[in-house]
Amino acid sequence: MKVSFSHPLFLFLLFWSFIELKASNNQRNVLVINSYHMGYSWTDEVVEGIRSKLDSAGNINYFLEFMDTKRFLDETTFINFHNYLTTKYQTVNFDVIVVSDNNAMDFYLTYRDSSLFRNKPFVFSGLANVDNYPVEKLGAYGVAELRGLPLIFYTMHRFFPDRDTITVYLDSTVTSKTYAELTRTYQEEHEEPVFNLVYDVPSDSIKYHLSTLSDNNMVFLFNLNYFSKRGYIPFEEYLRLLGDSCNIPIFSSQFKNIKGIVGGEKNMGREHGEVAAQLVIKILNGEFIDQRIIYPTPKLYFNDIELRKFGIKEPLLPRNSTIVNTKKSWIVLYGKLFFVNSMIVLAVVLIIIALIVSNRKLKRFKLILEEARDKAIQSESVKTALIANISHELRTPLNSIIGFSDILAAEFENKDNAEAEYIRCISDSSKILESLVNELLDLSLIDSNEVKLNYSEVNIPEFLESLAQQNTIQIDHQRKPKLGIRVSNYENEPQIIYTDKMRLNQILQNLVSNAIKYSFSGTITIGYHLITKNEVAEKLGDDSNLSHDYYFLFFVKDYGIGIPQELRSFVFERFRRIDQLYDGQHGGVGLGLSISKSLVQIMGGDMWFKSVEKKGSTFYFVIPHVNRV
Repeated sequence: MKVSFSHPLFLFLLFWSFIELKASNNQRNVLVINSYHMGYSWTDEVVEGIRSKLDSAGNINYFLEFMDTKRFLDETTFINFHNYLTTKYQTVNFDVIVVSDNNAMDFYLTYRDSSLFRNKPFVFSGLANVDNYPVEKLGAYGVAELRGLPLIFYTMHRFFPDRDTITVYLDSTVTSKTYAELTRTYQEEHEEPVFNLVYDVPSDSIKYHLSTLSDNNMVFLFNLNYFSKRGYIPFEEYLRLLGDSCNIPIFSSQFKNIKGIVGGEKNMGREHGEVAAQLVIKILNGEFIDQRIIYPTPKLYFNDIELRKFGIKEPLLPRNSTIVNTKKSWIVLYGKLFFVNSMIVLAVVLIIIALIVSNRKLKRFKLILEEARDKAIQSESVKTALIANISHELRTPLNSIIGFSDILAAEFENKDNAEAEYIRCISDSSKILESLVNELLDLSLIDSNEVKLNYSEVNIPEFLESLAQQNTIQIDHQRKPKLGIRVSNYENEPQIIYTDKMRLNQILQNLVSNAIKYSFSGTITIGYHLITKNEVAEKLGDDSNLSHDYYFLFFVKDYGIGIPQELRSFVFERFRRIDQLYDGQHGGVGLGLSISKSLVQIMGGDMWFKSVEKKGSTFYFVIPHVNRV
């Protein structure tokens, strides 16, 4: 297959390879040499500062090495460390060298002409007595320690004017020699206090040495190397031991928040590391550096517990000093908590008041609702009683009218004149009125929860055939020759049901009458099936009210006008008629379906329907299949 060099994929891969190659060529290597060891707080802070800047710069590989001269320093240390670095990094070309603290600086100067360091720019940090090094001649940039010894010595004498001697403990390191020079310079410039320089006191003897000091002494400890029979002792642990066993005020060149230490200066190791890393980045990027030596200002820290122990007031402290372990007033300590709790209590009180007021309003509103409910119940009872009474009173004369109209109808049965037509109108209207009265009576019984069911055995096929025959006469009476009625096949269904025959007839008659009323052609079908509880639940979408295992499903299907979509949610509501859209031409007051569904529910079942407008409707209802008791 021939590959075109203008193919987009090939060009993309070529471009990506070029980017990767360029990125790999832009990787710069930096060697960081620390004078001390990991775990030493100063060194850890410096390394943390260097990491924070170089990591964010990108394309810089840095290598960290530790000389460990706090614990191991002799005439072979530099030689062995140089051999170690030369062997380890013989294939690495460094772009910048970083040295941290004086021992690393001295090591670099000793071997700066070696293949590892030759012609390599370098940066220093944490350098004491920087004036003793030819920094400018070397072309170096870096961070030097600005010692605040004069201010500390002045502050010590100001704190304790009655103590005229400061005993200074040092070791033999380069840093201690620098401190010693600064101390002597201060002594030459000030008559008081007197300084007593003590070198290389063994750690196992220092406590005894402190106990021999007179009450006119103060102690200043440099960040020294301390060893005991169990090996190297970290400076923090050493300070903690001294603080626990000494009542003389102790100050330190590297302040630690430890019991017994009154105060001291604190050079920020992280700041030294960050500044050194920023100088490295500028050198690698070829940027101009306007300041060769940077002096971060050390900060003075004091322990409030020790200040109060020796009765030292805050006004005696130098400006911009930091006080730790301050004894705060309860307002400072708990003011925020008190404020928050007060707000919570206030909010709770307001909520309680609001709830009380709301509760009173609810009680008043409840009384109003109860009064309204009682009136409504009373009104409903009066209405129900009124309907029942009126219906009952109407039935007596109505029965007389129906009876006499039937007698007259029998006499004029074979006559076709105006008198016979008038008699038929009287009879039909009387029966409509009788149906309305019966519906009102049923409505009052349902509302008053007084419907009584009279159970008996009913032969369903015979019952349905009789119902169909009766309504065939009704169809003929309404002059609908294209409309018929039939009972569906029931050969495989149970034939006996134990139920209230009168109510079953009332429900089915109502459904069949509606089917006849709203149909003009086709066949109305009446039928039933025996189905399970699960089948009923599937049709209803709910089985919470189903308490029997089997149910009889009855249905009446027609091919009439159907039910419009907008009226389907109102079908079973009282006084709702689907023929409201058809000019009320079918009569009725809209109670039949509502009463029928209520009766079905009283009998332990439910009613629903399916309908397609202009194609017909099917009404279903279920009642439980119960055994005769």
